Amino acid sequence: MSDSDPRRDARAPRAPRAPSPRLSAFFDAMRGALRGELDAAELEARCGPSSDRARLARVVRMVHAGRARILRELYVATRHALGEQRFDAALRAHLGRERGAEADYAALALGFPETLRARETPAWVVEVADWEEALHRLRVVGAPAPRGAVKGPAIVRRYTFDVPGWVRDARQGERPLEPAPAPTTVLLHRAPASGRPRWLFPGAAELAALADGWGELDAAAREAIGPAILEAGRATLRRRGLL
Repeated sequence: MSDSDPRRDARAPRAPRAPSPRLSAFFDAMRGALRGELDAAELEARCGPSSDRARLARVVRMVHAGRARILRELYVATRHALGEQRFDAALRAHLGRERGAEADYAALALGFPETLRARETPAWVVEVADWEEALHRLRVVGAPAPRGAVKGPAIVRRYTFDVPGWVRDARQGERPLEPAPAPTTVLLHRAPASGRPRWLFPGAAELAALADGWGELDAAAREAIGPAILEAGRATLRRRGLL
């Protein structure tokens, strides 16, 4: 049969071979070690002895410490709110979550507020974590895509207290008491020149102008709000580089 024989060309491609059970067990164990679920001894128990047990232990400890350090440095105010013991327990739970093929260390911090919420953490502490996560999204990874006429990502958050002020005090080393209720709306965005997170406390005019820039207002809504209010809001957003 020649290389050009049509019968050869018509053969169905082979299905990819499934990994052997032993290889699958190895990868499962490695994922467990990277998520902080297994230490070096447990990894060896599953995969067999290492040629350098001390080096394996160092590598596993280094991976665990590096992953934990990311969250400890990003969620400083949340640590203040929870206390070290409760924060470390939540951190272990978060890093132990199944993440599929995710290997991006920057993305490890995303979803920490949901981890806290699932652990029945006080709602105000979850709001603190949500604020620190929003800042991380604007700085590094996970920012929403620009929409409509609005330049760059913008995030609107509605909290039950002044989260930015509380976080400022906590990051300065103070240990504030549980905050008093004070409903607060915050608009976060990136500074046009530096790309760093900025925020303001928007009023009705700024929120209306933002919604209009996103294409969320129809003609009837714009007429009900009025051109003067919309223009006042647009002026603020233009000064911020959002329009």
